[in-house]
Amino acid sequence: MRTFHQESIRKGCFEIAILINIKLREFRNLIENEQPEKLPGLDLLASSTISLLILGEIRNLIDQKNKLDYLALFEYLKQFGGKVLSFLGELYEKIDHPGFRAKVLELIRNTLQENPASVAIFINDQKPARLPG
Repeated sequence: MRTFHQESIRKGCFEIAILINIKLREFRNLIENEQPEKLPGLDLLASSTISLLILGEIRNLIDQKNKLDYLALFEYLKQFGGKVLSFLGELYEKIDHPGFRAKVLELIRNTLQENPASVAIFINDQKPARLPG
């Protein structure tokens, strides 16, 4: 399952990766009371599907100018929460898709409203941050 998930991302099939993550959470909820002994293995699998290590693969897809469903990419990355805000900022600069850019901008604005200190993730000593908008 882990390999299939990773291959789906490498191919830009983010809808599949999202569905796998949803189904893993649903499956966990189903078995947590009746088969708790299986939870550690399932949790390990689930954590591997949201590993930040996959961001390099996504960066390669973007850099190679592959045709992607950018809205599905956003939904996939949104699962990572605040851990990927700076990566989303990087993609905002690279991807010229209005829907993707609007969603990234909205997420960043909402995050900054909820936690103004999170602006620090956009600060880079080597390159001045260019916040969208």
